[in-house]
Amino acid sequence: MSEKKSSIKRIRDFLKDVKVEFINRTTWPSKDRLFNSFITILIFIIFWAILIGIFDLAFAEFLNFITSL
Repeated sequence: MSEKKSSIKRIRDFLKDVKVEFINRTTWPSKDRLFNSFITILIFIIFWAILIGIFDLAFAEFLNFITSL
């Protein structure tokens, strides 16, 4: 029984350490940096969506051309 208690205590201690590390040792980005990262990712996503859309349209037109021969 004492082995089970020690396991539970070890798990509890581990979770406490995780909480302390998450709250105290984690460096969070500033609002400006977070906003700049968000805008960068948004531009990246829009760019790739447009690029994939262009390729999709080009391949669709190419396949229509090939099948109409």
